[in-house]
Amino acid sequence: MTAKLQITVAFVAGVALAGTAAIVALYPTDYNECVLKTMPSVTTDDAAVFILQACRDKFPLDVQGTARTARPLAPEETFALTGRAGPQSVSSNTYSGNLYNGNDQLTVTEVDFLVIAVLRGDSTTRRYRVPLLIEPLRTEPFSFDFIRGGPGSDYSWLIVGGRGYNRQIL
Repeated sequence: MTAKLQITVAFVAGVALAGTAAIVALYPTDYNECVLKTMPSVTTDDAAVFILQACRDKFPLDVQGTARTARPLAPEETFALTGRAGPQSVSSNTYSGNLYNGNDQLTVTEVDFLVIAVLRGDSTTRRYRVPLLIEPLRTEPFSFDFIRGGPGSDYSWLIVGGRGYNRQIL
């Protein structure tokens, strides 16, 4: 592969990743909104195809081919989400872990986390909304950028909400 081709491929990949970041930042509520909000920034056919696929992944079709609409999780559905997480390393701004979806009929598409940093008795709490896709009774890794507390802070986290859709039963 020539250097010029490598640069072109890297550029297209960068545009595609930027499109994905736009999807995450805008938090659309359905497939059409996802496409409409992210397509204005697209400059290549490859990036457009990537955006369409990313939107379809976030808003999949059910077995009849109709769009599934994510809804807020009920409290008992939120309680069925469990896992382990923490800062990736002492100096990293990435919070990561694994999350188990204990719901047997619900696919989770988004989770709201509280991250609490405690330093010398003072605490700072921040809420983060993380797009993801966890099928019923499955575990998936997740990660997101977060703002660290001061040096030496201890961290804890809570799941406080999310969105998802019910699985179609045949």
